[in-house]
Amino acid sequence: MRTISLEFKGFYLEPGIKRFPEGSGIYCVYASVRHVNSESGKSTVSIKKLLYIGEADDMKNEIPELGKKLKWREALGGHQLLCFNYASIEAENNRSRARAALIYRYQPLLNPQGKKSFNYGETEVLTSGKEGNMGDFVLK
Repeated sequence: MRTISLEFKGFYLEPGIKRFPEGSGIYCVYASVRHVNSESGKSTVSIKKLLYIGEADDMKNEIPELGKKLKWREALGGHQLLCFNYASIEAENNRSRARAALIYRYQPLLNPQGKKSFNYGETEVLTSGKEGNMGDFVLK
């Protein structure tokens, strides 16, 4: 069995993805709603649904330029905003495998492929992170 550990960082509303690190990783795109506390002025974000799971060789430069953003925005309802999180992962094989496992497990709305089968061997995915922790799971 292959074990893959992912530490998710985030959440970032769309302008915040410019702060993603350089380097390889997996990113998740969510529909979210922003709430502002009228007394303190602080804002929080509520995640409504997972829209897409992707991977990039260079998250800092590739994700802000993706043409998929229009399709992501079309999936938003009402006052929803795009929100992102990410996990850095270097090895391309592990990155593809981790992405496939996450897609199979969580069935994001806008990932058309990989929802019906997992074409890798037994895989354990361990997730962590203060925000965006998706939970651990094993696929056989």
